[in-house]
Amino acid sequence: MDMEDAMPAKTENISIERGKAEMLKAVMRMGAGEMELTAGATGKLMDGEFRSVNKPEVRFDGQGARGLLETLSDRNKLNWGPGQGDQWKIRLDKSTPVDLELHLAAGESNLDLSGLALRSVAVHMGVDELKLNLDGNYGRDVEVDVHGGVGRAEIRLPRKMGAQVDAKAGIGSVDVRGLKKENGRYVNAAFESPSHQVRCRVRGGVGEIALIGDSESK
Repeated sequence: MDMEDAMPAKTENISIERGKAEMLKAVMRMGAGEMELTAGATGKLMDGEFRSVNKPEVRFDGQGARGLLETLSDRNKLNWGPGQGDQWKIRLDKSTPVDLELHLAAGESNLDLSGLALRSVAVHMGVDELKLNLDGNYGRDVEVDVHGGVGRAEIRLPRKMGAQVDAKAGIGSVDVRGLKKENGRYVNAAFESPSHQVRCRVRGGVGEIALIGDSESK
C-alpha cells in the first residue's frame, strides 16, 4: 500500500495579516481537489481552511504596497477521485483590490468573486468543473481570462454593471442565457450604460461553456 494513501487527511486553518499591502496579487495552484473561494476574511487579508494529506505551501510577501500571496498544493499528488484530493476553503478581504491567477488541475471549483474588490482574474482549467460568479458591482473595469481544459465552465456575469464576453468553444458548446450577441461578442443589459465594464475572454477546450446574465438559479 502506498504510504501516502494510508495517511489521513488533516485540516489546517491559515490566516494572513495584511502587512503593508494596499493591493494584492494572489496566485493559487491546486493539483487536484475542491476549491471554494469567496470574500469574507475577518480582519485578515486571507482566512483559509485546508484539508489535505500534504499541507499546501502558503507564502506571502507583504513588505510593499502590492502584496504577493501564493498558495501551492503538493505537485506530487495529482490523483483525484471520491474521497481524494485537497479541499480548500479560502476567504479574501473584501476591500483590498485583488488580481487573481488560478491554476486548477483537476476537480471542482466554486469561485464566488462577487464580493471582492476585483481587478482581474485569470483561470487555467485542467480537468475541472468550474463555477465562476462575477455578479458584483466592482467600481472599476475588470479583466477576466478563462482558459478551458476538459470539463464544464459556468460563468455568471454582473447585472449592475456592463459586461462583454468573447467566448469560443473548442470541442463543445457555448450556452447563453440573459445575454445578447452583438458584433461577435455577448453583452448584458447594462452594456450600454456609462459605468465600468467587466471584459471576459473565454476559450474552451473539451466541454461546455455556460454564460449566465440573468438572476435565475443563483
